Amino acid sequence: MPLFFFDLRDEDGALEQDDVGIDLPDFETAYLEAHRTAIDLWAESCRGGCSPGHARFEVRDVLGRVVLDLPFTEALNIRPSEVKSAGVSGLINDIVRQELTEAEALLDRGDKHIFEQTARVARLERKGYDATLARSILATFIETQSMHRRHRDQLKHFFRFAIWANGGQYL
Repeated sequence: MPLFFFDLRDEDGALEQDDVGIDLPDFETAYLEAHRTAIDLWAESCRGGCSPGHARFEVRDVLGRVVLDLPFTEALNIRPSEVKSAGVSGLINDIVRQELTEAEALLDRGDKHIFEQTARVARLERKGYDATLARSILATFIETQSMHRRHRDQLKHFFRFAIWANGGQYL
């Protein structure tokens, strides 16, 4: 397996080199690992009251070539200008609110699909048709909706935690 080194460059330009590295199957896995770790480090910094701002991972291969330069802002899908203008608290607030809004809209669409599919199953059964496939699709919709509800609930929990961590104040 290829060996990848995850060097961390802070917002001041200082480089903390990874001397150990991680064996990963391929570049795509290294990218995903850098992405996940950047999000984790960002969250940890925010909990500590700091902003990682413009920190980045520079991922090297075994020959020392930088194969990936991943700004934390890219991993979080944030424009770098938003870090300066909104600050950490405002940025987290905006991200969580946007995610919650999207989750609620998705749940609304899912409820509509479930309602429509339930009516479709009932129509098929009234007409004497085999509704096995339609019931299977309905079960899939319901299970997917359940996953979306759990995601929404996790976002709400995070938002409540963020408010608590900020001394009860909205971010």
